[in-house]
Amino acid sequence: MGSTWQRYGELNTELRGLRGRVVALQAVAEAAEAVIKAPASDRARDRLQRRLLDAGMTPDVVTAAKRQTVADGVTAALRGTIREREAAIPARVVPKPWGHEIWWAVTELYAGKILHVERGHRLSLQYHRQKDESCYLLSGLIEVTRGRSQHELERRTIKPGATWRNRPGEIHTIEALEDSDVIEVSTPQLDDVVRLVDDYGRIDAAP
Repeated sequence: MGSTWQRYGELNTELRGLRGRVVALQAVAEAAEAVIKAPASDRARDRLQRRLLDAGMTPDVVTAAKRQTVADGVTAALRGTIREREAAIPARVVPKPWGHEIWWAVTELYAGKILHVERGHRLSLQYHRQKDESCYLLSGLIEVTRGRSQHELERRTIKPGATWRNRPGEIHTIEALEDSDVIEVSTPQLDDVVRLVDDYGRIDAAP
């Protein structure tokens, strides 16, 4: 009888330990799921670390060293998951009457495009109220027109490798002398455009 009670006590102790481990794993799973659903950022991963290392969330059966190991492992796994999720975001092709744009980056801080302009076509003569953009001619041959007003416009023909910047309020356009590709990186206000002259009838405002 004594050996039976002793064995019962041992099994009960093992059961409590298993329950503790289940609680710990559930805490890890909940924290990991919360971060996967959250925006991919260092701040989110820091929150995961703090949650996993919080002694109030993990029982005493999990030692501090083990909690750190689990936190490091889950954080590393999440980095891979987040990278795969970000890499899976497809570029967006936006048709234009002069060709098309490929939006390869759209974030809260910046945007990136590739403008494909077909030979003989030009963008509207336009300006931006807030948007600040820098451009690089990747291929082709274009004429860049820029100025402070419609009466102070300067034109220059540029070849691949040339760069230029369109600041807020600066009037500008480009015309493709042959099929051309332009890389544009800008602040994120993609809808901020005021068209003054347009070959396709898209006029937004008077000069």
